[in-house]
Amino acid sequence: MEKKYNWRELIKCLPISESYYSLDGKQNPDCLILDRFQDKWKVYYLSERGSIHNEQIFETEEDACRYIYNELKGTITRAKKNGLNF
Repeated sequence: MEKKYNWRELIKCLPISESYYSLDGKQNPDCLILDRFQDKWKVYYLSERGSIHNEQIFETEEDACRYIYNELKGTITRAKKNGLNF
């Protein structure tokens, strides 16, 4: 049996500013966004100029949040390797 996680809480615990993501569909520029779309969930990056990139669609909120968590975790790892902090 797979363990259930509160992915929203895990995301908020990451050592990265909340300005890098939006979990409420708020259209912040230069941000990874979680948005409800009909009966599914969308995750995408919104550029500073308002362009949508890397859009992913998920059946469940849990899957979408897991994706965001892994994306942000990867960003943190890459930044640390390059000597950057958030």
